[in-house]
Amino acid sequence: MNFNPTPETAGDFEVIARGSTALIAREVRAQQLMQAAQVTDSPRFQSWSHDDKLLRELFKAMDVAAQDLVKTREEHDAEQQQQQAQQAALLARQQVTETMNEMRARGMQPEQALVNMLGQSAQQFMQAVQAQRV
Repeated sequence: MNFNPTPETAGDFEVIARGSTALIAREVRAQQLMQAAQVTDSPRFQSWSHDDKLLRELFKAMDVAAQDLVKTREEHDAEQQQQQAQQAALLARQQVTETMNEMRARGMQPEQALVNMLGQSAQQFMQAVQAQRV
């Protein structure tokens, strides 16, 4: 050894740092996956990418347990359907509110109009039932 005066520590030592190479390779892989994720954000390429697989690979490169963080396809689809149902309900609520406000602006009573429409629907239903009996 160059800096130790005791002769017992002297010898032929050749250090090959292999762990650092693997760490650098993993970091490069993670950066490449991040770049791939940015590319797939483009509307041009979104329909061609598997975001769930890309995310799992990215977590794997970052040495993070993806199974605990990434939703299954079923969980993802169920949440998407729930969000779509909520958006549809919100849109329907907004349309009803707008229609009622329009009716009020024209001097009509929307509540009475709804009662009339329900009454007409009930009459049509009863007529259909009676027509089937004949």
